[in-house]
Amino acid sequence: MDLRYLRPWARHILTDDEARAIIRPVTIDEVKTALFDIEEDKAPGPDGFSSGFFKAAWPVVGGEVSNAIIDFFKTGRLLK
Repeated sequence: MDLRYLRPWARHILTDDEARAIIRPVTIDEVKTALFDIEEDKAPGPDGFSSGFFKAAWPVVGGEVSNAIIDFFKTGRLLK
C-alpha cells in the first residue's frame, strides 16, 4: 500500500518529514543492522536457519539476503 494514501488521515500524527522517512527505500545497512539485532538463539525462520547462521555466514550470504529483503519492500513479494 502506498503510505501517501494514508497521509490525509494521519496528519495529526506524522509530520511531513516523518511521512517521507516511512516511505523511503530500505538500505543494505538497515537490513544488516536489523538482522544483527536479533539474538542468535531465536527460533529459526521458515527456511530452518536461525539469525545466528545468517550472522556467521554474512560475508557469503549478506548481499543476497539484503537484496531479497529490499526487493520485498519494493514489490511486496516474498521469495519462496
